[in-house]
Amino acid sequence: MAAPEQPLPMSRGCQSSISLSPPRGDRTLLVRHLPAELTAEEKEDLLKYFGAQSVRVLSDKGRLALTRLHQLKLLGHTLVVEFAKEQDQVHSPCPSSGTEKKKRSDDPVEDDKEKKELGCLTIENGIAPNHGLTFPLNSCLKYMYPPPSSTILANIVNALASVPKFYVQVLHLMNKMNLPTPFGPITARPPMYEDYMPLHAPLPPASPQPPEEPPLPDEDEELSSKESEYESSDDEDRQRMTKLMELANLQPKRPKTIKQRRVRKKQKIKDMLNTPSSVSHSSLHPVLLPSDVFDQPQPVGNKKIEFHISTDMPAAFKKDLEKEQNFEEQNCDLPATEIDASSIGFGKIFPKPNLNIAEESKEDSDEMPSECISRRELEKGRISREEMETLSVFRSYEPGEPNCRIYVKNLAKHVQEKDLKFIFGRYVDFSSETERIMFDIRLMKEGRMKGQAFVGLPNEKAAAKALKEANGYVLFGKPMVVISPPNENVVINNPSRPWWERYQPISYKLCTRSGNEDEFKDMVTRCNNVGVHIYVDAVINHMCGNAVAAGTSSTCGSYFNPGNRDFPAVPFSGWDFNDGKCKTGSGDIENYNDPYQVRDCRLVGLLDLTLEKDYVRSKIAEYLNHLIDIGVAGFRIDAAKHMWPGDMKAILDKLHNLNTTWFPEGSKPFIYQEVIDLGSEPIKSSEYFENGRVTEFKYGAKLGTVLRKWNGEKMAYLKNWGEGWGFMPSDRALVFVDNHDNQRGHGAGGASILTFWDSRLYKMGVGFMLAHPYGFTRVMSSFRWPRYFENGKDVNDWIGPPNNNGVIKEVTINADTTCGNDWVCEHRWRQIRNMVMFRNVVDGQPFTNWWDNGSNQVAFGRGNRGFIVFNNDDWPLSLTLQTGLPTGTYCDVISGDKIGDNCTGIKIYVSGDGNAHFSISNSAEDPFVAIHAESKL
Repeated sequence: MAAPEQPLPMSRGCQSSISLSPPRGDRTLLVRHLPAELTAEEKEDLLKYFGAQSVRVLSDKGRLALTRLHQLKLLGHTLVVEFAKEQDQVHSPCPSSGTEKKKRSDDPVEDDKEKKELGCLTIENGIAPNHGLTFPLNSCLKYMYPPPSSTILANIVNALASVPKFYVQVLHLMNKMNLPTPFGPITARPPMYEDYMPLHAPLPPASPQPPEEPPLPDEDEELSSKESEYESSDDEDRQRMTKLMELANLQPKRPKTIKQRRVRKKQKIKDMLNTPSSVSHSSLHPVLLPSDVFDQPQPVGNKKIEFHISTDMPAAFKKDLEKEQNFEEQNCDLPATEIDASSIGFGKIFPKPNLNIAEESKEDSDEMPSECISRRELEKGRISREEMETLSVFRSYEPGEPNCRIYVKNLAKHVQEKDLKFIFGRYVDFSSETERIMFDIRLMKEGRMKGQAFVGLPNEKAAAKALKEANGYVLFGKPMVVISPPNENVVINNPSRPWWERYQPISYKLCTRSGNEDEFKDMVTRCNNVGVHIYVDAVINHMCGNAVAAGTSSTCGSYFNPGNRDFPAVPFSGWDFNDGKCKTGSGDIENYNDPYQVRDCRLVGLLDLTLEKDYVRSKIAEYLNHLIDIGVAGFRIDAAKHMWPGDMKAILDKLHNLNTTWFPEGSKPFIYQEVIDLGSEPIKSSEYFENGRVTEFKYGAKLGTVLRKWNGEKMAYLKNWGEGWGFMPSDRALVFVDNHDNQRGHGAGGASILTFWDSRLYKMGVGFMLAHPYGFTRVMSSFRWPRYFENGKDVNDWIGPPNNNGVIKEVTINADTTCGNDWVCEHRWRQIRNMVMFRNVVDGQPFTNWWDNGSNQVAFGRGNRGFIVFNNDDWPLSLTLQTGLPTGTYCDVISGDKIGDNCTGIKIYVSGDGNAHFSISNSAEDPFVAIHAESKL
């Protein structure tokens, strides 16, 4: 129910709400989800037909207004605009006149009636019961607080320091009000009340503040009294407060002179507006890092070396280069102050300012184990800069971010761990137990990472020296490529490395167990060169799970702390997640019939990003644009259903055009979005059509039911397949027989889904999909895993790709072009591979010459370019059908291949009138036949 005196709520995506009058609480109805196709007059007529006395159709312009006003800059303030929430009806007290008082005193019965009247509720503990004021306190009452002064603010600061929970709640409130983070430099003190009115007592002195920010707003702000959903423990808060108060003195100083308030000329509205920009993560001044405030894991090393990639070198550095190199020859263990890009090919290395040279000299002069290589031997065995420039493995590499773990590539097949220990052991003090523990070598001997290694060194300084000295060293006839590791998802060890860990991002670096960024670039280049385009599975709705432990257990070793919402490798912080917007007690999605929960709460505990913030949108777009620039052709947007369509559009609008090396000028990336819409939930696929194609999950589920002959379904019913079966429009649909989720029983479709485990039916299903004109098709390529069923559920459905001790197995190719090593490679099966060619040949041709026997034998053509016949009955098929193809002999691409003028399978002869005879046994391995114009002999 809704009281008409209050503003009626607007809801995102709900454009057909109606208010029915008369305006009394229990006689006013709010009607939602009326069909969008109805006009306002039709909605009014409909509801009046059911007895409404008056109808008010709400405007649908709220969403447009929100997108234009949210985060708009106005007179130095950033507007925060959101949809109004439904509120309970507020009953205000009804003060009575003197006449009414007299009437009540004379008529006790009438007095009782009035006490019960709506809007005149009385309670025992009212405003002032001793004075007869038994009305409840008005919820809209505003208190008259004094204006802020230096004394008041100092007292508030003391309260913040002494009550940790109060401090945490203030930060939450600043976040909710979209105020800049307070972790940067101390901002300018705004004008205080005592600047204009004299105080009775002098203020305590304080440190001067730098003039920086504009005055705080004078307007009343709507504050939330609700407790935040995540809080720190008292011990953690005290530790954080102790550390924070050491960093800044926030007590304000009273100005020496009293200034007169200047009257500003009123601005025009158009002069008040400027382009909204994110203030969460940008500043003109250096800001405090999370490590300045929160406890972080401490590295073993004492110093940090920063890498600055550059191709030029200041003349002042070149001037002393020769002198510096001679100095290093005599003092090889002293830290380098600067390295010319020409010496290693990876730019210059700068030390952090104010290094204690004497301390480092002592540290570097520790006794070197005799079994390790010397620096002179390293220099003698390295290739020159000119030779590096001629090798692609060196030209395409950059050193990456400073890290105590280095990455080594281009290793010869005879290299063993002892060889790497001989080289990199020189950077370890083996007399130190800590350094011995930190020293770690992982040499990849098989799979995609074969010939590569990760070497863990005690600290970043040692890694920087190794990077400088060992890069290009020739080992067993091949020069090593040494860099800091280039991505990234969380590493899950319980269970051991499941497939779904790839859907829990830590950062947007390109580094997973499938390979590093350079290998990814190489794959994209080679595929594009032969006409195979790459579409990336983009996981942008969330980061990793809330329950994942903090640390560096990720595929690149980046630090992350899900509990604190800290992902510094992006960076994302607590203000970039939807914890404050989700209204469920758990913070997770609890009701899929509530669109706000589905889009603002956590999907199975995965930390939900605030995609309405321009900063978050920009970081995601930056990641996608990096992939586009490498050469990818588009994206599958994972979990699109859990993002607001408008937020997704804002991200997609920031994307670059495709790389013109392989695509025409002005080409846009191909986008398709994962939206599971089986018709039973309020979120519809059609909401996402504006952003690109959408997954049609009903396709695979229905097709599986038909081919399995469940529920009385027959292939004869497929004559109007597509939109006639309730699917979305063909030009919006992305269709598939199975995907990585539902082939394991997850997602949509259930037991009817066809997979490679049911290979005979699966090939028929994929063949039908590729021959039929509906939708944009996608073919699956899988790997096998050891299935084990308990109570009808596969308890091993989590198992990841084939591997040896965590190293992914190489994809081997069999003589028949299929794959080995437990890789299924459905796309390489002859029947599916040849049907992909069939679809390309018949592209754009109409659906023609349908035939069926009323059961499970069907056939259809695609204009004069292709024809296909299926027999899914329990008896043979033998008859002559009209194909629509030109006369000639054709090779059946299901039973064999056309090789030159020969056919390794069945030959089909088409007569001059387009007819051809087909015979298909019901026991055949592949009970269908397909011919097309390019298979003509």
